[in-house]
Amino acid sequence: MIEQLIAEATECDFKVALEIKKPKSWLKSVSSFSNGIGGTLFFGISDDRKPIGLSDVQKDAEAISRLIKERITPLPQFILKPLQEDGKNLLALEVSPGRSTPYYYKADGVMEAYIRVGNESVIAPDYIVNELILKGTNQSFDTLTTDAAKRITALHFWKQPIWNGPVSALSHPIMFPLV
Repeated sequence: MIEQLIAEATECDFKVALEIKKPKSWLKSVSSFSNGIGGTLFFGISDDRKPIGLSDVQKDAEAISRLIKERITPLPQFILKPLQEDGKNLLALEVSPGRSTPYYYKADGVMEAYIRVGNESVIAPDYIVNELILKGTNQSFDTLTTDAAKRITALHFWKQPIWNGPVSALSHPIMFPLV
């Protein structure tokens, strides 16, 4: 299975070992996979795809589950699979694309959403976090109603005069400023 993977990419990340003392090193990939198209983290594999193996797969699997539950919110869907490659014990953590985006890494009073950019996980910029919030509520920017549109619709509904000035003034930036 591992020999089919050529390199780390958008949906694939290799970790030599499970870092329990610095879990952010791999939990940011869990956040980014959940916020994107999903992906798989392979534990016990070097960056050049060589199986290194894990000393205690069961203990590592329990730590992975515990740390995801403690530090990723909301809880993403994932599958842990023990594997053996060249006689080495490995773990594959398959993370599904999330429906309740954004998925945040939270620890030490910080909440950060991550996205995948090529083969790395990076902190999501504010505009992407906004898109993820809308995605998580089954909305898009195109479906949002502006305050101006709500006012016009409400006034039109009650058949009150909307505007007595010239029509050209309605498109003036002062009338409808972009937010």
